[in-house]
Amino acid sequence: MDDPVLLPKLKLTAPELPPFLADYAAIAKKMPNWAVRAALMSQYPRHLYNYLRFDSASEESLRNLSTMLVDSNLYLNDPADFNDPFEFKNRLVLDDDEVLKHFFSVVHSVTHPNDTRSPSARDALIEELVAKVKTAPEQIFGVLFETHSHGVHCFTPEPKSQLMWSHYADSHRGICLQFRTSYDVPTFLAAGAVDYCDDFPDFHIPTAPQADTVAMMMRKGTSWSYEKERRIAMLAINSRLLSFEPRALTGLILGSRFPKKHLPAIQQMLAKRFDRGLPKVQLYQAEAQDTAYRLSVRKLESMPLNSGAISGVIPWDSIYER
Repeated sequence: MDDPVLLPKLKLTAPELPPFLADYAAIAKKMPNWAVRAALMSQYPRHLYNYLRFDSASEESLRNLSTMLVDSNLYLNDPADFNDPFEFKNRLVLDDDEVLKHFFSVVHSVTHPNDTRSPSARDALIEELVAKVKTAPEQIFGVLFETHSHGVHCFTPEPKSQLMWSHYADSHRGICLQFRTSYDVPTFLAAGAVDYCDDFPDFHIPTAPQADTVAMMMRKGTSWSYEKERRIAMLAINSRLLSFEPRALTGLILGSRFPKKHLPAIQQMLAKRFDRGLPKVQLYQAEAQDTAYRLSVRKLESMPLNSGAISGVIPWDSIYER
């Protein structure tokens, strides 16, 4: 079967897991599968979901879906590309003068090792820098707030959110992917709950602790709280791709307005996944209810796979249970 038109694939190294997640993964391997699931389910949603736009005529849409559905990779986005202009905002908190002076002294000695100025002249320069950082800290420490080296992947535990179907899935014409969290403990354990608060998190300078950076990546205003978002947020990544266990991707929900003309492209990708020997992905259909402002999600019967092709779509017959 011919591959769909996709952008060239790159061989990239996935970012390393934080040490505490790596330790958890090692422990999890020694535990019975039921014990791992029980421990995870006690504090995490059973499923997490990704809403996506989908247009079979768009290379970007095909690539985005293929990355997860066929290649089993999550894409770690630059927070600067998100739709919230307040992403990565903070409230600068200056450390005390002695810390600032020590910081600039070290920086100056490293950047100007052959400085011939007298100690008093160097001290005067340091005092000047401390004064400047108090009036315009962003001019000196702006590099700390650049996001291009960080990566975020967003999920929600809500597959029937009308607003998210509208905002992220092309007004219900897109799709939503379902992930079973207990099928990939180390990856989805990293999906922390977003902190919804209308105050910016503190960012201490010049010490700039890693916890402050993480707090910026994990906080949003309360107007976004309906999303119940969970994020995998990674710092100083060397790849935008993070691999996950293929069986963790368990479902694909078609939006209530999903155009039938795009079905062949979905079928082709499912067939490609089948040809690679990857686990089955269950199909669902979102529907607008007739008597209330709510969505229902119904299961579609399995579509038979023959020689790497899909034939016949059987109508759904049961309501999807989350």
